[in-house]
Amino acid sequence: MTLPSWIPSSLLPSAIWAFLPLLLLAQAQEGRSQNEPWMAAPPTSTGIAVGQKIPPFKAPDQSGQMRDFNSIRGPKGVAIFFNRSADW
Repeated sequence: MTLPSWIPSSLLPSAIWAFLPLLLLAQAQEGRSQNEPWMAAPPTSTGIAVGQKIPPFKAPDQSGQMRDFNSIRGPKGVAIFFNRSADW
């Protein structure tokens, strides 16, 4: 393969690595449709409803000490975030 004279040959490997993820993504998306069964499934609950009380729990803090809601609640309340995962 010969490149035009205005394209430096050292740029070719970088260009391939830059566009490879896009090519792989396009290939992975081929044949997928919005009508697949898993896309038609109704959403599932991801937690308690707004306004509901949280269930009792105990979990270790960053120091390994077991904590429950009453041990972390302050005079103005507390904000608790439960992060499921990055791939849900």
